Amino acid sequence: MSFPSELSQHTELLLLTSAAEKSPESPRVVRCLDQLTRWLADQNHSEGFWEVSGYAGGNKPMASLVFAATFFDFRFSPFMDRLRRLPWQEPERVQLLVREEGMDRFAIFTKFIE
Repeated sequence: MSFPSELSQHTELLLLTSAAEKSPESPRVVRCLDQLTRWLADQNHSEGFWEVSGYAGGNKPMASLVFAATFFDFRFSPFMDRLRRLPWQEPERVQLLVREEGMDRFAIFTKFIE
């Protein structure tokens, strides 16, 4: 199996970012994720990423933001093109973990600096 496939039947994504990505006006808003969610909706994916940072165990909150999503019939290349063009506050801290059907492990992408 070649990765990434042009069209994956099942794709799991974990997106990790800096807490600096939250909007100072509204801490519940992550600007780039809002833009990405709108783009995903335009691609016929009705649901975008969900923030899961608050579900970590331990006795201290996470200093990073963690988002998760699972998609069917997912086109990876256009998604990565869009992800790389977003105006991240700290692009050096953005990481994407991807697992497609048939893969035993996640692949990690970290180059989000233009």
